[in-house]
Amino acid sequence: MSNVACVDEYRKKTVYAKDAAEQDRNTIYFCPNKNCNALLKICSIDGLRRAYFRMSDKKHGHIDNCPYGSNIVSNTDFYKNDEKKFDFEKAIKNMLHIKNQNSNYRNITDIKNYNSSNSSKPISTIKQIYAMCKNINVRDKYADIEIYKMLVDNRSMFFYKKGIYGYKIVECYIKNEEHYDAENKEIGLHTGIYNLILQFKEDSLFNSIKNTIKNNKQKTIIVSGFWETKNNNIKNCCTTTIMTKKQIAVLNKNYFRNTSYKG
Repeated sequence: MSNVACVDEYRKKTVYAKDAAEQDRNTIYFCPNKNCNALLKICSIDGLRRAYFRMSDKKHGHIDNCPYGSNIVSNTDFYKNDEKKFDFEKAIKNMLHIKNQNSNYRNITDIKNYNSSNSSKPISTIKQIYAMCKNINVRDKYADIEIYKMLVDNRSMFFYKKGIYGYKIVECYIKNEEHYDAENKEIGLHTGIYNLILQFKEDSLFNSIKNTIKNNKQKTIIVSGFWETKNNNIKNCCTTTIMTKKQIAVLNKNYFRNTSYKG
């Protein structure tokens, strides 16, 4: 299930579940993933629980590698978190363990309120942020920042024609030709357009992440970090430094491999 669906098969117009009305109960919608032909319908618009889109029937379900059919996207209930407290850059810095006075979302004057049982926390993990981004149109905003400025995926790739820069979460996969450079502690991934180089400073972290990626060759991977586009011997190369395991998560089977890119 997801929070967003498309009104037409060409994915020109999206609609949010919260905006659906009683008369839309029998309307058929389309999965936002252009590579997936799932047909969706609106559920729970009676106010008993949060409205959402789900498959209209098993014959028209998500392809088994569609991010909108994944447990991470459908089961991460980011609505319970406090959107006003969310700061994307601080969240990414926290994953990198970059310390600053606000990186853990706790200003001295706000600690009492933050710990209150009546005050929810902002989303903070890579999976929570990814799920939120997948449930919102790339041109819309969460906490006053456009989704495409947070997540680089096949919906937002056309915003990054000159490379990937700054704090971002990037959706990627392993190419057929694996790239693991133990001497320089580098791992190579791909977005469909850009070659990604993950750089490590510690051997133990490099080996741990390398094993995780090698054991999930057919799955989609998301990586957070501060990205730079570099001119080197690797064409269309973007790099980031991996400081902690919190920067990487493994998702579904890869949906880039068997479909053409339709950014």
